[in-house]
Amino acid sequence: MLDLPGVNLEKSKWEVAYELRIASQKQLDDAMIDGRLSLNTEQKLGEFVAKDSFTKNILSKKENREVILTISLDKKIQQKLADDLESLVKFDNTVAQNKNMSESAAERRMKTQNFLMYANVLVYDAKLKKNIIVPFNWVLPFTRFSHLPGANFEMIFEIKENGDYARSMILPEKSKKSFTITTKQ
Repeated sequence: MLDLPGVNLEKSKWEVAYELRIASQKQLDDAMIDGRLSLNTEQKLGEFVAKDSFTKNILSKKENREVILTISLDKKIQQKLADDLESLVKFDNTVAQNKNMSESAAERRMKTQNFLMYANVLVYDAKLKKNIIVPFNWVLPFTRFSHLPGANFEMIFEIKENGDYARSMILPEKSKKSFTITTKQ
């Protein structure tokens, strides 16, 4: 959390609840085609990875406006991602060597795994005397992280004086630079 009008007021607080899931590109595409893909519903897509929640108070202290989540992946999910990465490397090598490909680029893309982050931040701003809900629902392609030692990304938000919010997600680029997606209410 970058800022909020009531940052120095004792009653201001924020709560986060999140769920991380994983799904293939084919599952995502199928859900889009038949209308099941909605990151704002209780009907969540993909295989469950992890979920948790936490609350932070005393927001005048910067450390209470930050949190680092470390999500361990079970062996089954690790294997799924390792298989995806191995398949991607084989496909890229085949393309690079101009060999006769048994798998098309479209077929390969359908196998690619994606993380789905379903998260909501509930902020009570004591100056505004109201709750503000900031949704953080994103699809994060595994290929965005496959070159890095961990799937690191940053979600930031701030509450404006009028109660609106701005939020951003900073994703690593394949060149290891950052890429920011910003949305505003």
